[in-house]
Amino acid sequence: MADYVNTRSSLKHDYSCFALQAIVLSLLLVGKKPRKQSNVFLSLIVFFFALIALNIAWINILLGWDLFHVFRCTQLELMFGIGPALYFNTKSITDPTFRFSKRDYLHFLLLVLAFFFYRTAYYRLLRMACTNRHSTLVRLFI
Repeated sequence: MADYVNTRSSLKHDYSCFALQAIVLSLLLVGKKPRKQSNVFLSLIVFFFALIALNIAWINILLGWDLFHVFRCTQLELMFGIGPALYFNTKSITDPTFRFSKRDYLHFLLLVLAFFFYRTAYYRLLRMACTNRHSTLVRLFI
């Protein structure tokens, strides 16, 4: 049991370090001179992956302190931003005349909708219902 706790603690620190390094890298990419669009989109990609690692570390910290039920709505995963950022990064590298326009923000609409949806009470109730149904199914088969 002690090995499991030590491994979990080590992973928590590994994910935290990775997330911090990735966030610093994304900030360095945005600030790099001359500022290119491809660097901005690459920075977004790295930042979204850093948020995934940060979320894993944060959940493990909360589970370790037995506070996950209190801070459940603080999870922050923005995975729907990886696709548009990757698309625009590739497009800005392959097409030198490409300029990001207002119309291109529509690609990030799902990201914004998901961000607000995951903060609603409806999502939390739906998640609890699915968790209760899952635990009921597990009890039936054990």
